Amino acid sequence: MSGTPICPTCHKRVYFNERLTFAGKDYHKIGCFKCTSCHKTLEISKARESDGMPYCANCHAQKQGLKGFQPGNVLTSYTGYGGGKGEVDNSTVVGGRIAEVAAQEEAEQMRNAPVRSAPTPSDLPKFCPSCGAKNNGGKFCSECGNKF
Repeated sequence: MSGTPICPTCHKRVYFNERLTFAGKDYHKIGCFKCTSCHKTLEISKARESDGMPYCANCHAQKQGLKGFQPGNVLTSYTGYGGGKGEVDNSTVVGGRIAEVAAQEEAEQMRNAPVRSAPTPSDLPKFCPSCGAKNNGGKFCSECGNKF
C-alpha cells in the first residue's frame, strides 16, 4: 500500500476511485479539493493553480494581481520598447481628466444646479388623459397604468 498517494488537505490515503488529480497532487474528490485561501469547495474546471496549490478564481486574482500595473495607477509617460521607463502617477484618469479634478468639477456643478422638487398633487391632472379615470394622488393611473 506504499504506492497509494496521500491527500495534501486531510493527510489520508487517496484511493483510485476517490482521486482527483490537480497540479500533480491527488486530492479526495469530496471534501478535500478546496481553495487554499478561502476554503471554498472547488470544481476542477474552475480551479486555478499558484505555487502548486489550488485557488478559486477570486483568490487567485487577488494573490497574483496584474503584473506591471497596480489598480489606480496611470502610466503618464511611455517612450516605447526599452527606450526608457514610464513614470507612474497615483491619480486616476476619468474621461481624460484626473479624478480629483473631475470630482471637484462635479461637486461645483451640483452646488450650482437648480433645485428640482417633486410634483405636488396639485400639479398633477385630476383625470387621466388616456382613459379619463380620476387621479387618486399617485403618479400613475390606477385604471390604465399610464403616467399622469
